Amino acid sequence: MVPVFVRNGAGFGADAPTISRETAQVGLLCTRETRPRVLELTTRLATVHRATSAAERDAIYRMRYEIRVAQRGQVEGAGVDHDRQMVFTVYDELPRTIHFYTSGGSADGAGELDAVARMRRFNPGEVPDEVRERWSLDFVTNLDSLAIAEFSELLARPEVAAAQERLSVLSLFKAGFEACMEPGGADLIVFDAHPGLITHYAKLFGARRYGGDPIERSAGKGVGVPMVIAVSDTAHLERVGSLFTPLSWKTFVLGRRARADIGCFSVRFVDDLRDDVDPEQTWPMMEERFFRRGVERWSFFEGLRQAIIDELMARGTLREVAEGEEVVSEGGEDGEMFVVLDGCLEILAGGKSVDVAGRGELIGEVSISSPERRRTATIRALLPSRLLTLTHAALRALALGDAEAGHQVMLNLTRFIAERFAEKARVVASLDEELERLRLELHEANERLRGL
Repeated sequence: MVPVFVRNGAGFGADAPTISRETAQVGLLCTRETRPRVLELTTRLATVHRATSAAERDAIYRMRYEIRVAQRGQVEGAGVDHDRQMVFTVYDELPRTIHFYTSGGSADGAGELDAVARMRRFNPGEVPDEVRERWSLDFVTNLDSLAIAEFSELLARPEVAAAQERLSVLSLFKAGFEACMEPGGADLIVFDAHPGLITHYAKLFGARRYGGDPIERSAGKGVGVPMVIAVSDTAHLERVGSLFTPLSWKTFVLGRRARADIGCFSVRFVDDLRDDVDPEQTWPMMEERFFRRGVERWSFFEGLRQAIIDELMARGTLREVAEGEEVVSEGGEDGEMFVVLDGCLEILAGGKSVDVAGRGELIGEVSISSPERRRTATIRALLPSRLLTLTHAALRALALGDAEAGHQVMLNLTRFIAERFAEKARVVASLDEELERLRLELHEANERLRGL
């Protein structure tokens, strides 16, 4: 995930929007009903440090190697040093590069790193052509008058953050935003988001899509969708309840810092706010989804001989779907399942988003394995996607024609269903814990009322 920060430019002047003074209060990041819960979540933000020594930077490079190479298998990635077990490039040591990290719950930065990120900065008129092209920055018509900082290499260990009950990913983003508020900082942020996190970034950060070309991620791990945050657009941040509203209000309203002129390109912005995402649950849900997508799910094709994959491709049919197109509808009846070859799809049950599926993942398996063949969810494309459609008849024909191939495919199908069931079981367990917490709070409230 590689956000890019842009700063400076003509201010709004007399046309600057009027912002309520209440916006400067963190409690106004949500409605009055949800404010206590959000304030509780702010206590889970981790302390973020800036690496100022070679030892700190080396620890960050080793963590990259552990996650990217040892865990994700990206052995041929840029900057991989197998001898030193580090991942670093020349960009890491440039003078205007900043490294952020959180560390094992320790306020002084000691201990095992659990999340890291990097910021690179460019002065106005010095944005490299490759950066302009990668982020489709031609939409920023006044780009040469803006400074850009690239916030990249965002990695985290979910087990460490979970043990400390901290929101490490959000903490790093907040640190990057705070750096943009410093002298020589930034006013526009562009970054790529996993399609399944678009709504969360829209609500948490006030981010919006702008029609940039999808960005291919390393080691074939799907694509990212470019999004933009206009950090000086305090009115928009307040409207969506962004985590960054108080910082923007303090800098651009109270501090009267010049705002970026976004009027010349804001027509490209697309809001991705949905009513089915509970604002109280957005923070923890975004963190959980980031970790789940950080290490891509096991591919349905894993372990299959090329001959078996070729046979599946021959017996199945290819289907291309446009962004926003429904693949199947909840309640429908058919006997097809799909393997995602490219793109990303969203699974919705009862009209609510419950999951996303990327390259190599299987969707619709319940319909093909259930006697009723009834769809339990709607599947919709988040990006232009390409699917391999497999029917019950095609799988049966494969098994009859090649018993070994049929056996391996059935094993993979069984494994995929089991892993997805285990995911759902963990979600149910966390919901049970939350219900028990609410039950205890209600019981305590009733006891206090009886004592009045």
